[in-house]
Amino acid sequence: MRAALYARVSSSKQEQERTIASQVEAVESYAASHGYELVSTARFCDDGFSGARLDRPGLDALRDGARASAFQAVLVLDPDRLARHYAYQVLIIEELQRFGVSVVFLQQPPLDDPAARLLVQIQGAVAEYERAKIAERNRRGRQFRLRQGEVAIGVAPYGYRRVPRTSAEPAHLIVHEPEAAVVRQIFAWHANEEGMSLYQIAARLDNRGIPTAHGAAHWSPQAVRVILRNSVYTGAWVVNRQRPAEDPAARRRVPRPENEWITLSVPSLVDRDTFLRSQQRHAHNAHYSPRHSKQSGWLLQGLVRCGLCHHACVTRRGGARRAGQGYHHYYRCGNTKREAVARCPAPAVRAPELDALVWSEVTRTLCDPHALQQAVAGGATVSADSNVLAAQRVAIERHLHAAEQERQRLLDAYQAGVVSLPELQPRLAALELRREQWQDEHDRLERAQRDAAAAQELLGRLDNLARSIQERRAAV
Repeated sequence: MRAALYARVSSSKQEQERTIASQVEAVESYAASHGYELVSTARFCDDGFSGARLDRPGLDALRDGARASAFQAVLVLDPDRLARHYAYQVLIIEELQRFGVSVVFLQQPPLDDPAARLLVQIQGAVAEYERAKIAERNRRGRQFRLRQGEVAIGVAPYGYRRVPRTSAEPAHLIVHEPEAAVVRQIFAWHANEEGMSLYQIAARLDNRGIPTAHGAAHWSPQAVRVILRNSVYTGAWVVNRQRPAEDPAARRRVPRPENEWITLSVPSLVDRDTFLRSQQRHAHNAHYSPRHSKQSGWLLQGLVRCGLCHHACVTRRGGARRAGQGYHHYYRCGNTKREAVARCPAPAVRAPELDALVWSEVTRTLCDPHALQQAVAGGATVSADSNVLAAQRVAIERHLHAAEQERQRLLDAYQAGVVSLPELQPRLAALELRREQWQDEHDRLERAQRDAAAAQELLGRLDNLARSIQERRAAV
């Protein structure tokens, strides 16, 4: 009888220990002693593939060969080599039997014996249980090491390298300076005066020939966004934020509650102020991005809102094209749903006319010192009332004092041996992050006081500003 051979190992370590060769040798000896003719082109092996998966190249080739009637039997060392899950074993065996191919396990009686079938079922269930137990043990061990501050994650973010655990120290991240310099440059381009967009940053990286984290030559805007959004570069790496979906077939991950997130302390690459400016830049760049409008070159593009439903207006081209004149362009409400009840009835407005009207009002206002004074006095984002500012500063100083007390309690607990150093480091990192946020708010109030004083000084110079604008208009 013509037969095929199948062997599998689930790790590179097993492969190095020649377990594939031992399986092949056992199958060849069995075939020679039991009258099977092994087909030379039907030797299927999966080196380093888990038995909990069905997408294995050797197994796929075996199933294709059975469909093509290339052999009448398959010789396997034991059911565990065919698949870890009993359900997968049944699926494969039934599929092969439909094609007239019998499955022979060297370490089991023939499957036509009811007792043998029961034994295969029991072994499959035991193998599945062992795999689940190992996976759960590994998960709990990894969670424990993460909560102790160890970087128990195989893939390090761009800009870092992971140092494996040794007997002397736990696994941790170190700065990979060539990539770290790229990270700092990306944040500088995005957060500082240039305020470059994701597309512009990706194009500049491509022009400079800088490879991506995977060694590719082309940077995508999404790859740049991943770097700019990751708080790991401030020294606080938030991990354990996702978990596998309940349905294994979905092959996706779902977010965890925030109380399950774990913060690891790592070397920082950018300061907190630069990171916060970058996050604010995302919203600004997204609002004024040219890709959000099909037309460009209009003064009020992205700024106009409908007076009826307050929906953002968009620019549209309309009307028949005339010789030498082109099309008309309009601002119209973006709420154009097909449902009659939801569709906004506001009429469209010609873009050139509205732009001219707004620009005329802007220049008229700039030439009116009284109007400028009212705008400066009424446009303050923070109240200049000294009592309000004092109350806000007292509340913030209270938070800063509480954070300092909590920090001191953690240090006292460490000195008393209540908490270990791996436990202390991530908690101190999270506390320091909160303290920096309060300190930023405190600094913002101080800047508000300085801005209020500057605004008062500005009011005294508005006459000169209006006079200068009038002179420029007259000279045009």
